[in-house]
Amino acid sequence: MSQGWKTSVTAAVLVALVISAPWGRAQAKRAAEDEALYKELELFSDALSIVQSDYVEEPEAHKANPRQVTEVLKKKLETA
Repeated sequence: MSQGWKTSVTAAVLVALVISAPWGRAQAKRAAEDEALYKELELFSDALSIVQSDYVEEPEAHKANPRQVTEVLKKKLETA
């Protein structure tokens, strides 16, 4: 291989690495955000289960406010 060819290949690899690095960080950030979202969804699901099990009447789940239900669950877990 000629020196020019090796330099071109090396430069191409370096450019590819520089371009792909931010994409990898973006993917990691997105994965962390997804994990946080699933954690909130799990909390909401747990809160809704508590509401459904503690009430005699069937709650209207479609009217439940996720933030309020999550706060109820947090308070219940803190006292447990």
